Amino acid sequence: MFKIKIYTVIYLSILVPVLLSAAALNKYTAPIQSVSSTQSKKTVNESVYVDFQQQVHDYSPKKKEKMKTYYRKKLKDAIRIKNLDAATHYERLLGILN
Repeated sequence: MFKIKIYTVIYLSILVPVLLSAAALNKYTAPIQSVSSTQSKKTVNESVYVDFQQQVHDYSPKKKEKMKTYYRKKLKDAIRIKNLDAATHYERLLGILN
């Protein structure tokens, strides 16, 4: 029984300083980085929208509806991931299709 008490005291005498020194290092840990990243401004040339408008002018209403559905989905995805440039682009394409 005495031997167990000695081992316990030795174990605690080793463990306590280690735990105390680890607690002092908490203030030096790196801060958590934010999830959102900075987005580079990628603007679409105005001629892309003019060409798109000319191209879809002759499409059938059924094909236009398919494209609207596709671009609505892309718009929702862009908003979900907070990509405002892409959201603006898809919103503009939807405006042309309407």
